[in-house]
Amino acid sequence: MTSSSSEKKFFQNSLKIPFTISTERFHVINADLRGHNRMYDDRRSRSFLFELDRCSPDTNDYHLLIHTNDTLVSTLPKQYFSTSRIMNHKFQISKLLTHFFTIQRVIPNRVQHKYFDKIRNLLISRISHIENRKTKKQRNRITNTFFNFSYKKYRFHFGIYVLCNHMTTQGICPLPSAIVLSNHRTGCVYHQKWSLPPDSSHDIPPHLKFAAANKQTYNKWKYDTTHQVHSCRLGISYSTKIKPIYESHGYSQDVQQIYAKKFFNYSTDAHAHHTSYSSQTMRKQLLRRERQLKNIQSTNVHTPEVLRNSLNGPLPQLVYLARKSYTLFDPSVLFFKRIDHLNFNKLKHKPAKTFPLPPKWHHSRLNRSKVTHTPHPIAEVSANDRNHQST
Repeated sequence: MTSSSSEKKFFQNSLKIPFTISTERFHVINADLRGHNRMYDDRRSRSFLFELDRCSPDTNDYHLLIHTNDTLVSTLPKQYFSTSRIMNHKFQISKLLTHFFTIQRVIPNRVQHKYFDKIRNLLISRISHIENRKTKKQRNRITNTFFNFSYKKYRFHFGIYVLCNHMTTQGICPLPSAIVLSNHRTGCVYHQKWSLPPDSSHDIPPHLKFAAANKQTYNKWKYDTTHQVHSCRLGISYSTKIKPIYESHGYSQDVQQIYAKKFFNYSTDAHAHHTSYSSQTMRKQLLRRERQLKNIQSTNVHTPEVLRNSLNGPLPQLVYLARKSYTLFDPSVLFFKRIDHLNFNKLKHKPAKTFPLPPKWHHSRLNRSKVTHTPHPIAEVSANDRNHQST
């Protein structure tokens, strides 16, 4: 009984199912290569996209592919073996990553062994990110199909191959998609404009956009709306509120800005009772906040000496510099920042229904509209002058 089970186990382990891995090149010309489309750029970086669960067109055997824009790598197929007829994603990515390290010539073995597990885990998590985004039914958020990896001066983009899936005159577009959207929307650099929702703001005239921006700011002041702002990079939170200039800095006929944004209620996530950040992330946030304060203090050398002496102590100087650079660092500090694009000179001749203003600015607009200009007197032309002009 024992011998038969051991023979069966030995037979299962000795099973070797061959499969092939090869490389296929793609090339993009005359395209915008900024943002997520940097994956197609072959001048400064190289992209390697792994296609999983692919079978050979002639047989049912696995034939995995690596899609790349690198023209120097070998495209010859290489045979590998598996002990199972069904290969999971972790095994496929491991073999594809092994094949990548065999065809490249810039990353040494020491770095390969160091980052192999990390790159594999990132690729596995990228699969779940792509599937989660594709199955969503709402929103137009974008998920990249790749991530960045650099070694010295060499830059790589590793990712999962997702077909563009747009029809062309020659069939389905074979280029890889750099982004994935909800409802299974994909698109290469040429067909992204059909995947992304149309931007209706280009159809709105500029004067209507300006009226909508002014109305939105006016409503925020009218209903005393408080906006909560949170920075994950710095680990801070603060509040903003719209105030008219006469409430914040005192009304003056020389001031042309109508509104100012109030920054207040500063707090850090380190003092919060419930935080989702790890201790390592919070240490990085603390270092960034300290670096921000050092940059503010470095501008103290440009402060006039008389003003510097009038500020007693380093804390009042730091408060002055923080307000000057519009930066919050303490709960006791608040400041106002003027909104420059809503200028009274632009709105004083606009209709009050379309461009509403706060009371004092509205009364100032009414007073200016009531000013009447006396016409210049018309000089009488004598008969001699008319005869002289006719000649």
